[in-house]
Amino acid sequence: MGVHPALKAFFDKCSSEGLTGSSPPVKDLVMVLEEVFQTISGGYIVLDAMDECSEPIEVLAWLQSLPKQFWIFFTSRYEPEGEIAKTCFKISLDRDAKIDEDIGIYLDKKMENYRFKEDLRTEVMETLKGKAQGQ
Repeated sequence: MGVHPALKAFFDKCSSEGLTGSSPPVKDLVMVLEEVFQTISGGYIVLDAMDECSEPIEVLAWLQSLPKQFWIFFTSRYEPEGEIAKTCFKISLDRDAKIDEDIGIYLDKKMENYRFKEDLRTEVMETLKGKAQGQ
C-alpha cells in the first residue's frame, strides 16, 4: 500500500513550512490521523517511548476513542495511570543485573577511545550507568 496520501500531503506541508525535524501542531496531526483511520479498515498502531510524551494520558484516551478495529501497542518505562491502566494488558520486563552488566561492557569498550584519569573514568562510567535506567 505504501504511505497514505493524507500522511504524504501532511508531511509535504510540514516540510514546506519548515517544520521538518520538529513537532507539528497536535490538532493538525489528529485531523490527519482521523482522516487516515476513516479510510482504512483496521490495523496496528505502535507508539514507542510513551514515558517521553508530555501528555500520555490524553494521547492514550484519544487512542481509546478510535474505532475498535485498531490494535494499539505502546511501550513505556513506567506503567500507565488512571482509568487507562485498567484497560491495558501489560507485559512487564523487570530490570535486572544482566542489563546493567551489558551496559557496563558496552561503556568499557567505548571508553577505551578516551584517555581519562582512573578516578574520572570511574565517575563517568558510574554516572552513565546510573542514568541509563536499563536502556
